[in-house]
Amino acid sequence: MQSIPAFEALHPLVVHFPIAVFLIAITPLAFALIFRKRAGTWAWASVLLLMIATAGAFAAVSTGEAAEDAIGTISTVAEAALHDHEESAELVRNLMPITLAFGVVLALLASREKRHAKFIVPVAVALLASWSFTAVRLADTSHQGGLLVHVHGIHAPMADAAGSPGWLAPAPGSERDDD
Repeated sequence: MQSIPAFEALHPLVVHFPIAVFLIAITPLAFALIFRKRAGTWAWASVLLLMIATAGAFAAVSTGEAAEDAIGTISTVAEAALHDHEESAELVRNLMPITLAFGVVLALLASREKRHAKFIVPVAVALLASWSFTAVRLADTSHQGGLLVHVHGIHAPMADAAGSPGWLAPAPGSERDDD
């Protein structure tokens, strides 16, 4: 039986999910513009995706901070790159709830009577601007994380406290001999 990974080892597993979900969250909003009769439903679908992405961003930053505390001594250049990645990730984490708030307002407006229709376009523009800015910052943060791994060789520690590789290695005695 494989052991559960340590919290600091979860960062590579957790970080990709909110990136993908956030980037996909704009798709239902496009459908809301195309399928006007169901605009409210599509807007709420986007809100759900934005909520999941926002929660995932908080988890990604939390596991990233834990991984940073566990990596040990690194070069000054790598430390600066790590700091830039951390600051950028915190900015993205803080921008996602703003985008989510615009999404909620838009979904509420799209679900109401037509008397609120005059507010839909300005809120939709604000949402698109917030989503676009956050998506660009997210792409930059992701790129910085890739540089940490592929240029500076910094990885989240994959061993548990006892030094065992944990979830990456087979449990003791579970190796098969196919001879």
